[in-house]
Amino acid sequence: MSQPRVVRVSPLMPFLEEAPEREHAAPSLADLGDDTGGLEVAVVGYGHGVTGEIMDRLPDLRAVVNFGVGYDANDVDEATRRGIRIANTPDVLTDAVADLAVALVLDVLRQ
Repeated sequence: MSQPRVVRVSPLMPFLEEAPEREHAAPSLADLGDDTGGLEVAVVGYGHGVTGEIMDRLPDLRAVVNFGVGYDANDVDEATRRGIRIANTPDVLTDAVADLAVALVLDVLRQ
């Protein structure tokens, strides 16, 4: 079975930007023009999503992968209708949020 073809739909965090291209030869959607057939996985960064228009440009799309906790920037209803799965990275920020909460409590206590 061949590896799914991956496309970067939006910018990613700097330390992630090169990984999809290096490991999956994933081009940016902006660099592709009209040659978008065979692309099965769309990768998006925080605050960006895959709209119905982008889904139209990617007729073979089967999955959207979000680097972030949420996925509400995507057109979830349209993806569901088309049978496209959407994934995210839950709990990736849980420890950082807890650390920040403790630090803020200490800050308030120390004035």
